[in-house]
Amino acid sequence: TGVQTCALPIYREERRLVIRNGAAFHSVHCNEIEYIEIYAKKITFYLIPEQKVETYKAFRELEAELSDLPQFFKIHRSVIVNMMHIARINSKFVATVSGQRLPIARGKYPALEQAFLAYTAGVSDRILPHSSNRNYYALNRTAESLYHADAGAMLKANIRKDQKT
Repeated sequence: TGVQTCALPIYREERRLVIRNGAAFHSVHCNEIEYIEIYAKKITFYLIPEQKVETYKAFRELEAELSDLPQFFKIHRSVIVNMMHIARINSKFVATVSGQRLPIARGKYPALEQAFLAYTAGVSDRILPHSSNRNYYALNRTAESLYHADAGAMLKANIRKDQKT
């Protein structure tokens, strides 16, 4: 059992993971992964909307497979979060869009803050053009830029708010 990756040509963010769970295989868009958790070599992928897929594999192997995907960040020794699904960050936890509170390891907060702000600022630059529909690409890029600029501004406001309290 394990995880295999395969790239799709349209968007880098639309990579898929093929997750083996016993005799079954699940093909999951990386964008659908909210966070990944490991406990005793059992890796659980928490997906949007409220689903989960489990597999058995060494966490280091999974980290290596996700290393070229900039939206994933290891916030704790047993948790990797998809920055696309972060709603709020403070020095102790990450709140996801589904309301999950995930612990941040001591010392990871500054790197997470920097990575998240860089990710939200540059996400539109990582979209690859779809050759057959340039208008869709341009609209998508503009919408994502606006969305992630708002998300970055909200995150900065939340960080300042949390630092004052």
